[in-house]
Amino acid sequence: MPRVFGHYVPAPLVALATGEAAVVFGSVFLGLALPLVGFHAIRPAWGDAFAPAAILAALVPAMALIAGLYDTRQVYGRLELLLRLTTAFISAYLIIAILGYLTPALTLARKAFLLSFMTAFPWSLGTLSDLEWISKVTQPDVMVVALEERRGTLPVVEIVESKLRGVEVEDWPSFYEKLTGKIPVGNLRPSWLVFSDGFKPARLTRLTKRTIDLLVSISLVALSLPLLLAIAAAIRLDSTGPIFFRQERIGRFGRIFRIFKFRSMRSGSHPVPPPGEPDPRVTRVGRFLRRARLDELPQLFNVIAGDMSLVGPRPEWVALVPEFREKVPLYLHRLAAKPGITGWAQVKNPYGFTVENTWEKLQYDLYYIKNMSIFLDILILLHTVEIVLFTRGSEEWKRKNKAPSTTSVFYAG
Repeated sequence: MPRVFGHYVPAPLVALATGEAAVVFGSVFLGLALPLVGFHAIRPAWGDAFAPAAILAALVPAMALIAGLYDTRQVYGRLELLLRLTTAFISAYLIIAILGYLTPALTLARKAFLLSFMTAFPWSLGTLSDLEWISKVTQPDVMVVALEERRGTLPVVEIVESKLRGVEVEDWPSFYEKLTGKIPVGNLRPSWLVFSDGFKPARLTRLTKRTIDLLVSISLVALSLPLLLAIAAAIRLDSTGPIFFRQERIGRFGRIFRIFKFRSMRSGSHPVPPPGEPDPRVTRVGRFLRRARLDELPQLFNVIAGDMSLVGPRPEWVALVPEFREKVPLYLHRLAAKPGITGWAQVKNPYGFTVENTWEKLQYDLYYIKNMSIFLDILILLHTVEIVLFTRGSEEWKRKNKAPSTTSVFYAG
């Protein structure tokens, strides 16, 4: 991602703003080419128009930015988009007109001014009826079909003709999946789930995954046995209570099991701190264990027992499932895979247990279940190592980055 004056800006936005500035700059000099099509040239000459053209080329992207046209998170309707475009262009051309009135060196000839506005303004926003023309003119690499209602509105002939010309045609959920690494739960048609590829890992993949789970877990337990014993002793000496924290979680196909962690909080009833504040319930040893992620080590025994995998959706606390099931569509579909110590949702969206965050994580979980493979597991494990080494997602990291603490919701002891 390129840096513009020290700020990271997505490359497509840089390219878009640069292209628009180039079009606006060139439109000022379009009048010089009119003799080629049988009209008199509209001047001033190159030297006279360079300064106003340069300022105008900077003003148009600036006004577009103010109008919110470079905000990729916003989706505008046709009328609102037209209104914002019109406001941005009129503002830019009005400013250059005022500057030209105040400073003669920045004056732009009226005909050149008008011709520039007419050629630079994107008059055609495009509708379904314009699809064939737009496809021929722009020659896109990919065409995305994102119609909510297709019956009677899908331009089949135009889409087929575009495909025969070499344009790749994709359904919106498939394109979104490739672009973001998650599946759009909120705008998903049930038929897409039925007919899309994936959601069925090969038998060899499942067998290999289980073999890797056993080999890695048993090896890690054997190698870390002295560390496990040292942590158990430190927990016992630091505070009263059990060494392990146990909690009922929901596993594959709704099977309930008990997850194991090293206890990192004091036993008994203690007040819950405000979100984002240090949790006084966490012990001194527990704080270190959480920072180093060592409190998760006992889950290796869950993997050996077959309740969990090294990689998969996180096993949810049973008490939270009814609310998530009611408020988050397709939530129970994440139970199609064995839960994991780490997963695609954890490395992409590492914190939060609100309904909104669960909705976001579900989209990543469904992507993982749909595209489950040994390669994806290895990629997730590498991301997990990065997170552990740089403590991203720990309680301390959350406080520094203003992320909401989840301790009061997730841990019961």
